[in-house]
Amino acid sequence: MPFESLQPTLTPQEILALFSDPVRAWWSHKFTSFSAPQLLAIPALHAGKNVLVCAPTGTGKTLCAFIAILDDLLRQHAANALPDTIDTLYISPLRALGTDIQKNLT
Repeated sequence: MPFESLQPTLTPQEILALFSDPVRAWWSHKFTSFSAPQLLAIPALHAGKNVLVCAPTGTGKTLCAFIAILDDLLRQHAANALPDTIDTLYISPLRALGTDIQKNLT
């Protein structure tokens, strides 16, 4: 299905409500909206689906994947259910993407 024919299933407010409190607060402080790829991918990622996001550079693909991972880790931690093992391994495909992630974490 071409990207142009996809439609978001949730409103931006509903997507924000999917996030844990710390992630929701951070997102609301840092951003004023979601990009089109984020509107489509975040709900699917939150539901635990495998997602392939193909979109132009600078549209927030990496962030929507990383925020889903971070939100899940924070939820596990809050529930005292974060295992004392490696839970997540994120491998950045390009050095620039790694720099973007570091900037957003800071």
